[in-house]
Amino acid sequence: MLPNLSNFLAAQVNKPLRLPVPKTLSRIGAMQYISPYQRDESHDKLLLKFAKLNFNILQKLHQKELSGISKWWKDLDFATKLPFARDRLVECYFWILRVYFEPKYCLARRILTKVAHQ
Repeated sequence: MLPNLSNFLAAQVNKPLRLPVPKTLSRIGAMQYISPYQRDESHDKLLLKFAKLNFNILQKLHQKELSGISKWWKDLDFATKLPFARDRLVECYFWILRVYFEPKYCLARRILTKVAHQ
């Protein structure tokens, strides 16, 4: 069936077969569809622009959250006080992000990442 599809449709069919949507972070996983859609000749320029803008805004939000949480972790100075403790802050953040993925839950993500990481 894949040989009969256009390149754009073949890419859209092939990606979820390799990595099912429930295994991706829904809004972050949208980036995998932006690139093939951009290569499609019939793409809507305004829709593509908004999709990229939305992705970039969301990415910046997550970067700011992780930056704040990282600063908090460094201020606690657990690396020298508890050298046996593993630094898995980013892993904890992404674990919480799977549950609270909407931007409005940024406070919940920060609190739960701090709790889960300690």
